[in-house]
Amino acid sequence: MCKKILFNMFIIILVLSVICISATSAQATTLSEDPWSAASTWAEPELSKAATLKLIPETLLGADMTLPINRAEFAAVAVKVYENISGTTTEAPKNNPFDDTNDMEVLKALQSGIMVGVSDNAFDPATILNREQMATALTRVLKRSYIPDWSFATDNNYTLSFTMPAKFADDSKISEWAKPSVYFMAAHSIINGTGNNLFSPQAEANNEQLSKIATATREQALAIGVRLVEKLKGKTLDYQKNGSTTEETTGDATDEATDSANSTITDQETADTTGKTTDDKSGDVSDNTDDENSITIVINSPIIGKWEILNSNGQMTYEFKANGNLTIEAFKMLTNGTFRVEGNKITMTYSENSVVFNFNITGRTLTLTDNTGKKITLTRI
Repeated sequence: MCKKILFNMFIIILVLSVICISATSAQATTLSEDPWSAASTWAEPELSKAATLKLIPETLLGADMTLPINRAEFAAVAVKVYENISGTTTEAPKNNPFDDTNDMEVLKALQSGIMVGVSDNAFDPATILNREQMATALTRVLKRSYIPDWSFATDNNYTLSFTMPAKFADDSKISEWAKPSVYFMAAHSIINGTGNNLFSPQAEANNEQLSKIATATREQALAIGVRLVEKLKGKTLDYQKNGSTTEETTGDATDEATDSANSTITDQETADTTGKTTDDKSGDVSDNTDDENSITIVINSPIIGKWEILNSNGQMTYEFKANGNLTIEAFKMLTNGTFRVEGNKITMTYSENSVVFNFNITGRTLTLTDNTGKKITLTRI
């Protein structure tokens, strides 16, 4: 009798053990199905949507999504978002112009025209993005998807139309070139502030905590990508080109975009030199008018003109104009920007990037030297 009772107890324990093991195994399977190793609680629902929409690139599968996102990772996210919204498949170019990366997603982003390098042969893949750069770059993904003739070279020709939301408390810290994209995203509830009506656009060197908040993270980029797809894919996009209002729609949706008759801002990067006057001794920048609302920037420097680089990757030209505008033509793509000259230093701002070089001109040869000592040699055309 005792033996029978013990046997029955053994069977019960064995069955319970199997059930527990099965339950634990099922739970482990469920947890392992999440394509990330760590994520903030707020981000998990949108990360799940990103997985469903196939917006998580291979490079971020199983990654810690709370970490900052670098340019290479962001390029991969941008490609996924662009492919989803536009319904196209991207391809990498046959020739890689970059010396610092051979990442296929970076090259796809370049070929698709949604990201560019920081110079003719560098992409800077490990550089971390800040929040205003992320907002601007993803807005450009939307423009590339919706506006047939849009490119980095023609970006300043297009103005997105939307109802201007209330300004962030730190509006003065948002770069002028980023404000249109930041407020466009905010107007559509695609990107939010960081609390206390702050946007935290960029890192602040003297405040470690604010620097962390202003850094764009992997989960933020993916969440914004999800919201772009959910809120704007297939919707009518209102924009202006050369003073005329235009509407473009992708997909079959006919929803009207936000009415912005009373509030439109221009999506362009503003030269850092606007409204500034240098010491008379430098002669680099001067204001040509006393009218505060109509300032003409005149740069007096031997760098003004058109220069070219010829290397194994092909031809690349830089045109520095006296009004502070910069045009870069490379690999059959045009990029517009601005530049500022201070002594023998030149700061070039284009896309979401700003680079500083020391320059030296000897005859028809221009030599640009970056902070690592790397030299770029150009010839005047």
